[in-house]
Amino acid sequence: MNLSKFSVLRPISVLMVTMSVLVLGFLSLQRLPLKHMPEFSTATLVVNVDYPSSSPEEVERNITRPLEEVLSTLDNLESISSTSSGSRANLRLEFQHGTDMDLMFLEIRDRIDQVRNRLPTDVERVAIRRWHTSDQPVLRFSVAWSGDQDELYRAVEDVLRPRLERIDGVANVEVRGMDTKQIIIDIDQGLLQAYGIDLFNLNQALRNNNVNVAGGYIMDGGKKYSLRSVGEFQSPDDIANLPLKGGLLRLADVGQVQYAYPEKTSFSRLNSIDAVNIDVYKASTANVVTVARLLKEELEMVQQLPQLEGSLS
Repeated sequence: MNLSKFSVLRPISVLMVTMSVLVLGFLSLQRLPLKHMPEFSTATLVVNVDYPSSSPEEVERNITRPLEEVLSTLDNLESISSTSSGSRANLRLEFQHGTDMDLMFLEIRDRIDQVRNRLPTDVERVAIRRWHTSDQPVLRFSVAWSGDQDELYRAVEDVLRPRLERIDGVANVEVRGMDTKQIIIDIDQGLLQAYGIDLFNLNQALRNNNVNVAGGYIMDGGKKYSLRSVGEFQSPDDIANLPLKGGLLRLADVGQVQYAYPEKTSFSRLNSIDAVNIDVYKASTANVVTVARLLKEELEMVQQLPQLEGSLS
């Protein structure tokens, strides 16, 4: 019995099969994830090392070259390029197509750990990044602000970011272009030389006096108490009162200490008003259309809040 004859003789069976296919297709369509781009990643890894307040020559000598030496012998490595600036070392490693990048990521991490003792002691973090299509933000917008910078920080960090991060499907909210206050120590080089103080020793004094030290524990009446010596700076005045030259001088005698915004190195504007840019990234398993819709609905409600009224675009 061929298919045509079976369809004529069994119309109910054919109808049931057809309806089943339609229902399954409709249910599958509802659950089919939507993505902006197909998932793929390049055979490239990038290593970034932040080292502010330095020169390109120092970054190349102390960071870039040691990393190039240990990473240049990796298997399947096609090319390695580097850029050294006054605040960062950047290395780009390109591998042959088909290389297991997850395994290579771990191997690079191990190689960097092997030369960590050759890097400057004040290098805090070595970042390894691998580009993937999911790294693209699902939504990007700006917050224009003409008021006080402290109010902008509180509005974004205390109101806007938490409300966006709690949305189902949002993985990360990244804020770019918003300055935060820092401890700024402005040293008078002439006074340093006049008092015979070396800048390196001054830096070491700041580090050595900004630590908390565990002091063991004591037993009293069957109870165990931990001892801890708190030495971290709690305010700019603590830093300004740091003793130098055996207590003959204070840091305030050779420089100024202030808690303020750093000098701007880049500017972002929206309609001639200072602005910060915000990128929202979705979780890898989230539906891009659903996440974008929820974000836009949340932003419409946020715009009605007095802290951010009329500042989003």
